[in-house]
Amino acid sequence: MLFSPRISTSNLVQLCRRVGNQLRAGVDIRRVWQREAERASGAMKHVMESICEGIEEGHHMHEAINLTGDYFPKMFRQMIQLGDDTGHLDMIFLELADQYEHQLELRRAFLATILWPMIQLVMAILIVGFLIFVMGEISQMKGGEPIDPLGLGLVGRQGTIDYFLIIGTIVLGFWCVYLLWSRGRLGFLQLDRLVMSIPGIGPPIRTLCLARMAWALGLTVGGGMDIRSAMRLSLETTRSYYYQQFADQIDRELLRGDEVHEILRRTNVFPADFLDVVETGEISGTLSESMEKLSVLYFDKARSAMKTLAILGGVIVWMMIAGLIIAVIFKLFVSLYLAPINEALKGF
Repeated sequence: MLFSPRISTSNLVQLCRRVGNQLRAGVDIRRVWQREAERASGAMKHVMESICEGIEEGHHMHEAINLTGDYFPKMFRQMIQLGDDTGHLDMIFLELADQYEHQLELRRAFLATILWPMIQLVMAILIVGFLIFVMGEISQMKGGEPIDPLGLGLVGRQGTIDYFLIIGTIVLGFWCVYLLWSRGRLGFLQLDRLVMSIPGIGPPIRTLCLARMAWALGLTVGGGMDIRSAMRLSLETTRSYYYQQFADQIDRELLRGDEVHEILRRTNVFPADFLDVVETGEISGTLSESMEKLSVLYFDKARSAMKTLAILGGVIVWMMIAGLIIAVIFKLFVSLYLAPINEALKGF
């Protein structure tokens, strides 16, 4: 379900780290999840208890986790199944902890960079709302024509209420679109293709997607998953329809026996350095190790790319603030300065 509870990335990092370390230390799997159930609270506690019950009933770990629905990410569930099948659950959990920690670091760096511009935007919105209210009250006290700072018919108390309702509706709309997009409900609109084509925004996102794909491909192939399943899961890990749209095509060509690097090259969406590493890994028989090294390189690139994206986001926010302030100043200039002059000139 769209609004069903899901585990936060920070909680997932801690969970993977704790479970991985306990499994590596030889702690019984039932005891591991009992501890997690005792530690958790709220919705997470209910999920941990459900996993405990599933394991007590004789289910494998991935089966017990799958019974919780979409609480855990799809990649997490599939990787746990790989760990169950290969007997490397401890390694899988610790690798997942590192992966989700990378994502968390990138998100925090992005938010830290864009935080101040967003605060300025909120302050500008509040100031405009205050102006709408004050100008309306002043006009009402003087008995003159109400001054509309935005030229949208928003004046006085009611105008202020309508203004904040409009802002709230816009924010809610953007949040709903993001939520639908992040949970894969807007794939039919192909928004990813549009975003990837935007200069300054597309390249950083592509870098992050390829870092995830390289990491997943290295881990799955190294863990013993067959190449067709590994490739499909790796494409899903990008969380972007821009790459996922080729899943069926790649699967058919793998079934036909073509080389991985040749198949990826024919999609025309993978960069040359990525394809070169895949080709080298195939030729040398070290595809897993090659992709793991490539994922480290791409995550380093992703950090720089996210900083660039955050700076670009900050510039866009500042442009919005400047546009809002200029519009208000221009409207006030017309209403308070030019309008009286025009009225005075009409008498001549």
